[in-house]
Amino acid sequence: MNGIFPAKLKSRFRNMVCILLSLVLTVSVAVPVMPVAALTIGDINNDGQINMMDSALLFAHVSGARILAEDKLPACDINGNGTVDMMDALFLFSVASGQRDFPTTTTTTTTTTTTTTTTTTTTTTTTTTTTTTTTTTTTTTTTTTTIPTTTTTKVGLTPVDPNNYYGRQLLVALSDSKFVNAYDYLDEQFKSLSTNITMYQFGLTLPQFEKVLRYYHLDHPEVFWMTLSYNYRYYTLNNKEHIYDFTQAYEFSASQIGTYQAQLEARADQLLEGITDAMPPAERERIVHDRLVLAANYDTTKVAKNTHNLLGVMLSGTGVCESYARSFQYLMYRCGIRTVIDAGTVSAGEYHMWNEVELGNEWYVVDVTWDDPVFTPAMPEYIGYSYYNITTERLRASHTAKPTYSHFDAAYQISYPVPTCTATSENYEMSKAVTVTSFDVAVMAPAVAESILKEEVVVFRPTGGYTLAKLESDLRNAQKHWELIDAVNLLLPSDRRLTEPMYVLNINETYGLLSVYLRNKS
Repeated sequence: MNGIFPAKLKSRFRNMVCILLSLVLTVSVAVPVMPVAALTIGDINNDGQINMMDSALLFAHVSGARILAEDKLPACDINGNGTVDMMDALFLFSVASGQRDFPTTTTTTTTTTTTTTTTTTTTTTTTTTTTTTTTTTTTTTTTTTTIPTTTTTKVGLTPVDPNNYYGRQLLVALSDSKFVNAYDYLDEQFKSLSTNITMYQFGLTLPQFEKVLRYYHLDHPEVFWMTLSYNYRYYTLNNKEHIYDFTQAYEFSASQIGTYQAQLEARADQLLEGITDAMPPAERERIVHDRLVLAANYDTTKVAKNTHNLLGVMLSGTGVCESYARSFQYLMYRCGIRTVIDAGTVSAGEYHMWNEVELGNEWYVVDVTWDDPVFTPAMPEYIGYSYYNITTERLRASHTAKPTYSHFDAAYQISYPVPTCTATSENYEMSKAVTVTSFDVAVMAPAVAESILKEEVVVFRPTGGYTLAKLESDLRNAQKHWELIDAVNLLLPSDRRLTEPMYVLNINETYGLLSVYLRNKS
């Protein structure tokens, strides 16, 4: 409102102020809330109490019935946004009348993201997690900086409308506008680098605030400067704790963000070169998947710069699973494909992050990290597809999704329900599979030769009693190995023939497939 009201509304507020003043002066009822030594905001008359007299004075000021002295105004700015208006007056009235508590508690919350490392035939994971919670008292200030903006539209591609991001749509489905309004408000605040952000106007409980904040964070990989470290204050209403405001920490300065944004856009344009809206979504996705795998190296040290945000993989070509997942999400957005971040555990409980993509109104699981195994030094050009457009059922063979988050306690767990993926039509391995009933070189050699020329994997589906275990055993048998190699070399040009070949084998027991990547050793 910013202190501007219609005449009728002003009249009503003047009447309210007169009534409040009358009650305070004739009945002399005071509701002490906070001693002035602990908190001066709200104690407008500086008598050491926050009561109905303070509320009446503030109502009189914002309605124009009385103008307070300049030295009183700092105590009137209840929400700390630099403006004294009716929002401040209404909140102070609810405090003075005992309807809610004044926000007095500040909590600092910090999270770190866990990572996963993969190898050729087995998966090894390493995880380090640190969570620190402390209680302190802060004096809040408001700092707003407009960061440089760059375009996220590449000629020939129509990006996903941010209004359709998955997390935001989950909030829309709640049928309560306060959630989406808070989400959009946070978007404005984070992109202007606001440090002290008022939230009481939305009336969100602490779990509701955490939900909105987490959904936003999972939706926006491009806001790479945002962290999940913040101080918050809350008030109590109807025996529930509600968010009042919070102080947000950022990873980079405004100038650093501008530099990184320009570099990010340029790198994204390189990775998206030649991709257009005219291509089927699945083809766009495949190109991005392959280019990202080839461009990135998994950070086995876990200490590389920006290893947990998309800048690591996008700009340095090095990152952990979160950097892979956020980079893939960002590029898919640019390609007009809705994408979700999913998270959980793998192997012996190590945390991990991957994606789901929407193709033709169907959802598929994609784990770019696990399609980019760590080879040292052999065949860095290998692209796996064992975790490309798979189903949730297939994922469960190695991953356990646990998309719940909380900075508070167990009662505040935040659910992030990702789609259940059941479609198989865009699964790469199933669409490319060559059916074999035995170790038949006449059938297998042409498929292998084609895969070498296209620098792809070849996928076999053993049937008719010929099992995955038998096929794998045959491929590892030295005599049959060279029998196949000799047949393949007859079909290849002289400069592509295999002399010292190496297999990469991946078994997909869920679909009954075995993928083979066959190249000369480096």
